[in-house]
Amino acid sequence: MKKRIAVLAGGWDNVNLHKSLKGLTKYTNQNNYDVYLFLSFSTWSESIAFNEGEDTIFTLPNLDDFDGVVVYSSTFNSLKTIQLVTDALSKTKTPKICVGLPLADFPIIKVDSYSGMYELVTHLIEDCKIKNPYYIAGPKDHEDSNQRLQALKDNMAAHGLTFNEKNISYCNWEYLTTQDAVEKILKDYKDNLPDCFVCANDHGAITTTSVLQHHGFKVPEDIVVSGFDNMKSSQLIYPSITTVDQNYEELGYNAALHLEELINHKNKTTSFVIPSEMVLGESSGAYKKAGSSDLRKQYCSESYAKEMENIIFQTYLNNLVLAFTAGDSPESFQSYAIDFFDREGNIGCQNTLLIADKAAITDLRSDSGIVYNTSFSEKMYTIYGKYDGLDYSHTSFNKKELLPFKVEKESPSLFTFFPLHYDTSIFGYIVFEDALDLFLELKLSQYSDKINHSLENFRQNVALANVNKKLRNLSERDALTGLYNRFGLEYYGLPLFQDSKESLSNCVIIFIDVNRMKYINDNFGHLHGDLTLRTISSSILATIPDNWLAIRYGGDEFVILGKSDDKEYIEGIIASLNKNLKIQVKKMSLPYPLTVSAGYIITDYNSSKNLEQYITEADKVMYIHKQQTYKDGL
Repeated sequence: MKKRIAVLAGGWDNVNLHKSLKGLTKYTNQNNYDVYLFLSFSTWSESIAFNEGEDTIFTLPNLDDFDGVVVYSSTFNSLKTIQLVTDALSKTKTPKICVGLPLADFPIIKVDSYSGMYELVTHLIEDCKIKNPYYIAGPKDHEDSNQRLQALKDNMAAHGLTFNEKNISYCNWEYLTTQDAVEKILKDYKDNLPDCFVCANDHGAITTTSVLQHHGFKVPEDIVVSGFDNMKSSQLIYPSITTVDQNYEELGYNAALHLEELINHKNKTTSFVIPSEMVLGESSGAYKKAGSSDLRKQYCSESYAKEMENIIFQTYLNNLVLAFTAGDSPESFQSYAIDFFDREGNIGCQNTLLIADKAAITDLRSDSGIVYNTSFSEKMYTIYGKYDGLDYSHTSFNKKELLPFKVEKESPSLFTFFPLHYDTSIFGYIVFEDALDLFLELKLSQYSDKINHSLENFRQNVALANVNKKLRNLSERDALTGLYNRFGLEYYGLPLFQDSKESLSNCVIIFIDVNRMKYINDNFGHLHGDLTLRTISSSILATIPDNWLAIRYGGDEFVILGKSDDKEYIEGIIASLNKNLKIQVKKMSLPYPLTVSAGYIITDYNSSKNLEQYITEADKVMYIHKQQTYKDGL
């Protein structure tokens, strides 16, 4: 039986995570492991509710069911997430290894960020002659960012320079916070600008370069800029960024290697370190040593194909939004989802599975149409899922199983799980098989964003449909009896009548009138009159077939409409109605007799008569029966 590894990670650093997973899966594929990746797209800039909903994916797996666990601890964006994952790891005896930042006393494999940054700062001081750098940091409490800052300070001290502690701006690894910080620096330090911006990551370096160029500064002629991460985009821009490569692919490979050693009890070492190294770029003046030109040429040669791929992907996402927002019930949502995936296929992955939480479906079917559950329940339901030629749509299974089938193929797979939710309301999750390339160019996060916003729009459709249903019921139902009123007759009765004509079949129209209603009202009051109408209504509903309609036509008059031309069957319905009415009257011990008169007409689909004309004829037949009832003294 193949072994399985669970991987817990944040997806915001898509480029570096892609590199590391590429290395990890290289090892697991060589050794025939299946990898189950549980992915959250929580970020610093999102709301607390959104991030909590994203991080729920880490509660989905039972880690005891896996042979090992890899945790990309440096990708988590909040102390709450770190605590959530740490608690989960503490509860399992499954061998585990953290990648990046230490969690509790668990084994860790990490990059030596300090050595790479120290090497970079040596270049900046000795080759670029910088003396007054400004540090664009990550979050204030982030260990990686602070380690890189410490390397900057230590190297400056070793060169007899002092770092100005005021020259730090704490950002969130993102574009907007970095942009705002650099704009403020240019304003506040305009008479004493730093000679270098040392950025804790490449996103910060690219943003800083862009802001500087926007204000007319030349990089590196006026101000030197450096980054950290060696992202592909940082080598493609002009000037390319001098940065640090953290050898993420090697990191991922070794994470899987050392985890297997822990699984097999071959290694008791709890800490493994991968070296980092400087990569020279044009942003520090290393034009001759930067290998950016060849990368740019390759990028340009592929640009048209990539543009077309992106257009195809965006079209796919737009079609997904249209499909997932078209329905207003769980059944219609599933129908549109199946149609979409059957028509559009899987893009960027081997297989796609759309899994709903059964509790969420129950919530959607409630009057509110709102999903209330904030965690995964034990029962799951496959909205869409085709795997190895078999269709698992409409399949129910336990959450513990994660998938609606057993993975039995011999070749290894990478299954990526991310949550379907709106803020803390959990709808389910989606699974991609072998979707590693979707990490590039933020495609996976775009997919997640589109599908989750579509689900919220769908939920609003359901809520609106429920409100409209309530409003329609108020307008179509008689408040006293609960039967349809004349609006209901028009909305449901007329289509039934028209359908019978088009299908060359006949309808029966039964007209019912309460006997001696005035006597009941005059002698026992209108409360008993209302009770009379409700009693007759409940008897009608208890008697007629489910697909027939019962209408309070007005006052003490009722109309029953159904498809039938069998006189014996129709007269049996009327007899059963009178029998049910007698039983109810007896149970209620009413101080007055309660009977009805009924007459019916069978329509002719060849006739040009309309529904109202037939109702009038049935009323006349009823009146004949009423006269006979009164004549007989009943």
